[in-house]
Amino acid sequence: MGNGLIGRNRELEQLSLCISEGRHAMMSEPPGSGIRTLVQHFLDSSGLPHSVLDMLAVRSIHPIERAVHKIAARTEGKTLLWIKNFHNLLLFEDPAAAQKSIERLLAGCGNLICIFSSSHINAMDRIFRRQRFLQGQCRRIRLWPIDEKLMVEHTINEFSKMGRVVSYDQIKLLHRSVDGNPWYFIHLCDICFSKTIGYVTDKNIEDSIQSLLSIHHTRFEAIMHELSTHQVNFLKAVFDSVKRFSSAESISYYGLNSSANIHRVREALLKKEVISIDESDIPYIIDPLFHLWLKSYYA
Repeated sequence: MGNGLIGRNRELEQLSLCISEGRHAMMSEPPGSGIRTLVQHFLDSSGLPHSVLDMLAVRSIHPIERAVHKIAARTEGKTLLWIKNFHNLLLFEDPAAAQKSIERLLAGCGNLICIFSSSHINAMDRIFRRQRFLQGQCRRIRLWPIDEKLMVEHTINEFSKMGRVVSYDQIKLLHRSVDGNPWYFIHLCDICFSKTIGYVTDKNIEDSIQSLLSIHHTRFEAIMHELSTHQVNFLKAVFDSVKRFSSAESISYYGLNSSANIHRVREALLKKEVISIDESDIPYIIDPLFHLWLKSYYA
């Protein structure tokens, strides 16, 4: 039960304005936020020639150079290049040199506008904000939470069209259980729909949530297996919404050892994209379903 591109008019307008001004765009949000759907919709409707480069298996600048040179040779007007998984730039042998090379490439190809995307939000923050890649030439396009009422009412209508009756509160519970993450929410609705004949029961809702958790259980276990003891302890503190990690009480209660160790552990979890930092410098768990899964072990 795909919900398509619902509630993203503001983001589409911002991306369109960015491109019309001749500026590059950067899009980085947690997995499942809908970047790929939005960008593909924009490319399909823009009428502009475009190419796509996925850097998932790229470990050098050469594929980027080839893509840029190919575009420069074949087109004269404005052309878009969507570069997926751009965070892999940090895996290059010399990321800083690669960044400079890309900046020079793009400076010499004035008709090319890039859309850089990734679900690795900490890595992209490091590249664009901390290392100032394409500073002044690139704009971040944020994907804001989709209005809950819009998503719930749309989903109720979709259920109704296919002979299922579901209440507002039931769909709202599904939506909030994954903190509004579009991909998880759509998946939950698909599971719930498949479990239902006629009226959706509260048991259908609970079973759907448990089914989704079961699907991702192995992946979440793998994340935990990769964490050291101190990282697991720090993650527990994040789960508990601790704000003063360096206090004597927190260090003792969570077994964090020392303030210096806290910094090392926090940086490790950031690098692994398990947590991120909000505008108030408070760590939070990136994946809402992983956060829900952790309740079985931390609560």
